[in-house]
Amino acid sequence: MEEERTPVILKLNKNLTLQPVHEGYSYRQHHEDRRKSQWRTFMCSNYAKSGCRAKVKTNWEKTFYLEEPRPVHTCGGPDEQKYEATNFAGELKQVAAETGEKPHALLGKHLMTVPDEVAAKLPNLSSLKRTLRRAKQKSRQKQQALQQDPNMVVETVYLNAHPPIMDVTIGMMDTTNTIFFMCDIQEKFKNAMLHFDEIVGSASKLVRAAQILLVPLVVTEQYPQGLGKTVPEIDISKAKVVSAKTRFSMLTPQVDKVLDEFSDRIKVVVLFGIEAHVCVEQTALELLHRGYGVHIVADATTSRTHEDRLLAFERLRQVGCFISTREAVIFKLLGDKETPKFNEVRILFANTMTPTGLVPKL
Repeated sequence: MEEERTPVILKLNKNLTLQPVHEGYSYRQHHEDRRKSQWRTFMCSNYAKSGCRAKVKTNWEKTFYLEEPRPVHTCGGPDEQKYEATNFAGELKQVAAETGEKPHALLGKHLMTVPDEVAAKLPNLSSLKRTLRRAKQKSRQKQQALQQDPNMVVETVYLNAHPPIMDVTIGMMDTTNTIFFMCDIQEKFKNAMLHFDEIVGSASKLVRAAQILLVPLVVTEQYPQGLGKTVPEIDISKAKVVSAKTRFSMLTPQVDKVLDEFSDRIKVVVLFGIEAHVCVEQTALELLHRGYGVHIVADATTSRTHEDRLLAFERLRQVGCFISTREAVIFKLLGDKETPKFNEVRILFANTMTPTGLVPKL
């Protein structure tokens, strides 16, 4: 009686690559198991390069088994991008079979669903790589022609395939890639901070804009037992988290969970609050270290002294933050007067900005 083996879930793009994939590792067919002809034995793809002897066995049905007694890989780990590329290739082939379309046509219609770094590693699909490269080039040419002649007709597929490039390294942002961080605007700071009432007014408008535009909001409170809660003038009821803290950076475990939740799309953090040279600065440094684009809203951020506040902005600019204002941030998120939520947000600009000491009086 054959020994019972434990089933292992594998990704198998059989019709496309003839390579099963398990936990990121891909395998190449080694030889047939002559004792049971329906079985195929696969060696780790790194066998020739590194001598890795991990194997899998499959009977070409829905259940796959890990080969014994050498299941352990010694080749240093799988290539995650190649794993993602292999899975994408299999899904593309499956969708093509179900819809009756050719894989090349499907790829052309859904260009931006394929990250460039993944497309570059599509295994054994040189023709698809070429198609992807040419289709993206054609899409760019179409958009350039549209800018030169607004009356020309361009197929919708090209416009949808190439949305405007959102380069966060030069300060760009939109509602899909941005999160707001409000730092420690609490009751006990009222009599200690410069321009406190004006800062609260700016912060309140930012929070309201975030609610309208569906931008996630994170709020922290520094030692609330002693410094009180967030001031009632700011509505934080829709915040993703209100995290009490004692460390100066806002990146508490609760805040990290929110960032993990949105890790697939959040690239920009709009940061404001108290104090500029302590909690705001330390939060910004950690966010920059993690690769986020950071925008400091200067008219919603303050310190106890004018020197600490302005020198903090200067240091933050030196390390790569964008120093901005509430209106600049909100208008970047809107992007277009025809944005459906524009009329709701426009109310926030009804009154002119109150000076907060950022520039000398004329």
